[in-house]
Amino acid sequence: MNEPVSILDRLQPTAQDDSAEIDVYSEGEDYRAFGFSRKPIASDPMIDFIDRHGVHEALSYSHLYRIRFDPSEGMTLEFTDHIVTLRGHHLQKGHQRLTMHRVVFIAEADHATAALVTADEPVITSLALELKRNQ
Repeated sequence: MNEPVSILDRLQPTAQDDSAEIDVYSEGEDYRAFGFSRKPIASDPMIDFIDRHGVHEALSYSHLYRIRFDPSEGMTLEFTDHIVTLRGHHLQKGHQRLTMHRVVFIAEADHATAALVTADEPVITSLALELKRNQ
């Protein structure tokens, strides 16, 4: 006899879902512009910004108070003390997930990597993180 499938089993992510949702940045793997998390975040979440040289700088979501998105220009994230400017292509899904606090990293692609990303995938071609005031 087949055992009944519980609602929890039905809601488990499939292998296909796992390929679209990645929450850890790993050097040497295929480029991803955004890392998304489906997991509820119990603590104060942060966004890890990774530049084309591999330098990481994380900022807290609790300091993010404005996101401006124009598909033709890119995205501007305004934090209490910082402004982050993102330029690239196909950033819509990243914008949607940012508004839900589900983006765990944003990675800038170097020129060669950006050229290899397929036409329908998101790519960050420029990431600028600036301090708003002297501290």
